[in-house]
Amino acid sequence: MTYRNHFLSNLSPGEAAVFKPYLVEVTLRPGQHLHRSGEPIEQVYFPHSGIVRLAVAISARALIQAAIIGCEGVIGGVAALGQEEAFSDATVQVGGIASRMAVDKFRSTLRQSDEHVRDAVMQVELFCMAQAQQTAACNALHSAEARICRTLLEMHDRMDGKHIPLTQAALAASLGIQRTTVTLISSKLQKLGMLLCQRGHLHLVDRSAMERRSCECYGQVHGRFEQLLSPPKRMASLARESAGLAGNGGAPSSSQDKPRPHPSIAGPSIAATASAFNRSRVTG
Repeated sequence: MTYRNHFLSNLSPGEAAVFKPYLVEVTLRPGQHLHRSGEPIEQVYFPHSGIVRLAVAISARALIQAAIIGCEGVIGGVAALGQEEAFSDATVQVGGIASRMAVDKFRSTLRQSDEHVRDAVMQVELFCMAQAQQTAACNALHSAEARICRTLLEMHDRMDGKHIPLTQAALAASLGIQRTTVTLISSKLQKLGMLLCQRGHLHLVDRSAMERRSCECYGQVHGRFEQLLSPPKRMASLARESAGLAGNGGAPSSSQDKPRPHPSIAGPSIAATASAFNRSRVTG
């Protein structure tokens, strides 16, 4: 079986064989709740495509986005650390495909696995924590425009360069911004030729320009991705692989080997991971 999820795809054949009997392929539907804050985590999800939003409650009516997870992450992986209840709501924002595993099977499988597999789960959770911490700082310090640009770029990365199925109302609710503010900023970005707004969809027209208008948090988060989640076995060859991106469908590029024209431009890491693991459906 070929997996597109970052964690599953980096298991050795022997390690994957231990997980395989307990994995079930499921469809992720927009609006579906995978777990809710304060409730027991019952299932662990390994997304192969789509986007899941982790949000925390500010009030009875407001949920603010703390992090988003695509094929680079694991939903509910914190259960492996002994945490019984979810810290946040996990809701599907963009539909896709995932492998699902009961939490008790996940824990028992990790107990049978080598230490580096358990370390990989820890790294996934650390990356999620890094996102949440960066988002907290971003919400406090940066303008609504910079935050919108950052969010659109991060979603675009996980969509493998496709359009983003997202309404302006949903974007406003995720970021805790007034809908009118999102409308004004979206109109501005559209006039500048960076964004195309269509009913229910947003298209990034000039990604480079949007990267320059985004805050530095975008680059910080992707730097954490490279630090925590880039497969060690591939790090040494990333620079060589980057020369053949057009021919082989995309591979992550190392921030140390390839200079960037702007400090926030670190998107190819997650984007290339999405490209590598989202090219075809999971096949058995």
